[in-house]
Amino acid sequence: SMTVQSNAAPKPWGANDWMVFNIQLTGYYRVNYDTNLWQLIFNQLNAVNAGFDQIHRRNRAQLIDDAHHLARGNRVDFSVIFNLMNYMWQELDYVPWMSANRAFTFLTPRLSGSSIFPYYQEYIRRIVAPLFNHLGVQWIANEPRLDRFSRTIAMNLACRHQLPECLARTTAELTANVNEGRRIEPEYRA
Repeated sequence: SMTVQSNAAPKPWGANDWMVFNIQLTGYYRVNYDTNLWQLIFNQLNAVNAGFDQIHRRNRAQLIDDAHHLARGNRVDFSVIFNLMNYMWQELDYVPWMSANRAFTFLTPRLSGSSIFPYYQEYIRRIVAPLFNHLGVQWIANEPRLDRFSRTIAMNLACRHQLPECLARTTAELTANVNEGRRIEPEYRA
């Protein structure tokens, strides 16, 4: 049991307040929460009006990474990682998507061919579609490097999990590149 006190907190913490430890990854350790605190974090991430922005992007990535590794180590149920990532249809930042992509890279081959795989694919399509539609498939000169990295993640997840818009747009882009003899950027070739 531990008591957490802060003179800087805007109000005293109560039983219905969420908190995140290892703020912006200051230490090299994983953080697990009790069921109630995980639920409060899920609620905050999914709150209306960009509630997820109340948790720093590095901490959003950390939460995903910690939940993924805790589930792999049988410390939490895999439902924690899926409940945690439900908010990601709103996420446009590369850092949380990088953590989510690592989790999906681990999960996809393990769930492939199982009875739940179609539901898993639908889940991924639902959360990645907004990012994919926001970034598109065309390489943009001088765009921020993290947008290029995010586009690669969005395209890979969306197309591998059969998002119709991704399949159509990447096919059209590939056809145009081949017909016009344009170079395909290395990160988009796969």
